[in-house]
Amino acid sequence: MQIMYAVLQGERPPIPPRRELPGPDTLAFSGLDAYIQLMKECWAGDPAARPTFDEIVPRLAALLAQAPRSPGAALLGEGEGELARRGTL
Repeated sequence: MQIMYAVLQGERPPIPPRRELPGPDTLAFSGLDAYIQLMKECWAGDPAARPTFDEIVPRLAALLAQAPRSPGAALLGEGEGELARRGTL
């Protein structure tokens, strides 16, 4: 319940510094700042100020294209291909 009340009062979770974020390629991801900006936009207190899914999906797809390839990248690529086939990318 504490989290719900905090969010209703406009609080959002803190975003740790880049060096404290998980993942072996976090420091190399040039799109991290744009990802964090998108996340903050989605957290806007005014729902009208939040991006729509039609705006979010292409931004996430562009960030994914910038992401360093890692061992799990093949799995992500399959999902991206499915989004492209459905015309949602």
